[in-house]
Amino acid sequence: MLTRVEIDGFKSFENFSIDLPPFAVVVGANASGKSNFFDALRLISRLAEADFSEAARAVRGRPHELFRLHADGTRSPRMNFAVEVLMDRDIIDTFSVSHKLKSNRVRYEIGLAMQKDDASPIERVVVVHEQAQLIERDKDRLFRDRRIKPAVIEALREWAPARRNIRDLIKPVEWEGQPAIEIRQDGAGGRKMHAPLGKSSRTWLASVGTPEQALHLYALQSELRAIAFLHLDPAAAAEAVDLVSSDVLATNGANLAHVIVRLVADTATSDRPDGVLSDIRQELRALIPEIADIRVDHNKAARKYELFARLRDKTEFDARLLSDGTLRLLTLITALYDGRRRGVLCFEEPENGLHEARIPQLINLLRRFTTDLAAPPQDGEKLSQIIVNSHSPIVLQHLEPEEVIAADMVEATLRPQGNGTRRTRMRAGMADELPLDDPNIEGKLSRVATFRLLRRQSEQAS
Repeated sequence: MLTRVEIDGFKSFENFSIDLPPFAVVVGANASGKSNFFDALRLISRLAEADFSEAARAVRGRPHELFRLHADGTRSPRMNFAVEVLMDRDIIDTFSVSHKLKSNRVRYEIGLAMQKDDASPIERVVVVHEQAQLIERDKDRLFRDRRIKPAVIEALREWAPARRNIRDLIKPVEWEGQPAIEIRQDGAGGRKMHAPLGKSSRTWLASVGTPEQALHLYALQSELRAIAFLHLDPAAAAEAVDLVSSDVLATNGANLAHVIVRLVADTATSDRPDGVLSDIRQELRALIPEIADIRVDHNKAARKYELFARLRDKTEFDARLLSDGTLRLLTLITALYDGRRRGVLCFEEPENGLHEARIPQLINLLRRFTTDLAAPPQDGEKLSQIIVNSHSPIVLQHLEPEEVIAADMVEATLRPQGNGTRRTRMRAGMADELPLDDPNIEGKLSRVATFRLLRRQSEQAS
């Protein structure tokens, strides 16, 4: 779970920071930076397992375009990211062995810079800063946030126990006269390792291979890699799927039928032969009452899984005839019920194709699948966070104040030239007493002011 994100020098972000609740809805008009925010999270996630060139392929834009463009036409020399993470206490490695963390609050920072050799025209992006620290409870901003109720603070202390002698997991140092990082294995007698900075486009975090190598870094890597993004293509989700395709839900939903087959196999019992598919059907019917049934057929001749739907009037047809909105909802609900899913799920505009009268049910569904930090953690409980992008006033109308993050673009003046460039601003939460043009740009907006912000930007865009 991400509790804080900081971004500087990436796309439309400059000296940006935001604190995130378990269920967060980023509301704002088009071109306000909502998708750029997801791009930043996607890049951070991919850098935990790949070098920059590969990680950048998952992000919109060419690699050099990811560096912030200034008003004078130059680009930022660096991109800096930081995340503060609340991790699961129990970590399962690739061999299904369980490991228990002593501390599950970590801050991780990455700095990237464009590098060019004077003797060569080739440019590349390299890691120039990397740091990971266990967060000491007394210094944890999560416990100093006055907006959080005392009961929630006490529950969070259970999630994030205190630990003495907090130290860096990855620490910037000077080694052999060069900027470098120092990594130490877990434990007081852990072996120290060093790696130079500015030489590689791959983070050291991406190199962690086993829990024995560095347990807390392995856990951090797992948390960041697990961030899931759904940018659904309804046509792809409805297509028949080859039997040997992946059973991990694709970003565009293209292997939906195979994922449903796997969920049934994982959860079926004698009393419930369809397992969680029964729950998925029920959730879909609650949002779209016309749908009576969803099933997957094994086409042995074609060696494919095919998705079918049945209406209340008994009419059955290929899922490719379902509406885009219905397919989007079916894929989202399937993702929510996937027992393999953990950590952060990012989804753009889940309300698309859904009648506005059903939006409150959709929001309640998303809330149900996020972790309640006010409740004591249960043994084996996995943390779950959902971050949604939306430009719908109807969605905003049904959100709790602490769930709202209002996004817009503001002018950032470049001095002394006086030229302006736009940057993304996000304000977390809502409070009735604040006016629209609050001088504290990182503060809250009232619900009415947030509605005005959506309408004003929509009018400017039209």
